[in-house]
Amino acid sequence: MTVYAYSRTTQLEEVEDATLSAVLESEALTVQTYCLARGWFATQNLLDRACRWDLGLSGRPQGAALLATLKEGDVLVCAQVQRLCSSTSEIDKLINCLRERGVALHCCDLEAELTNDAYTLAFSEAAALFAGLEARRSAERIKGCLLYTSPSPRDS
Repeated sequence: MTVYAYSRTTQLEEVEDATLSAVLESEALTVQTYCLARGWFATQNLLDRACRWDLGLSGRPQGAALLATLKEGDVLVCAQVQRLCSSTSEIDKLINCLRERGVALHCCDLEAELTNDAYTLAFSEAAALFAGLEARRSAERIKGCLLYTSPSPRDS
């Protein structure tokens, strides 16, 4: 069993979030603590930086390498679903793919293995999770539009 930790940042986070390094450090500590509480050691910590928000895991360099490497019995840990996937359909497909391959997906903020058939979310928790994914996706789209349609200083 190999334990992998994965995270990604978006292009807009890299440009607009002055606290991004601190956030990533905090999330890495959360993942490490989660793993140690289960007697695991994350042997690989993978990070894709400045990704387009809508780019799926398989379209990111570290994500694609991770998917090619994972084998039955491995564990993938993320601090938050939003650091792994951009939409509800993407996380649904990923969970099914990993489950079929015998790979466990753990999410620290949910304190759960998402690929475990026995794991179920209460409706309100599921609704909040999916609303968070979709809200962030919408915010990224709006920020992207504003960033690319704002007049530059040269235009003045």
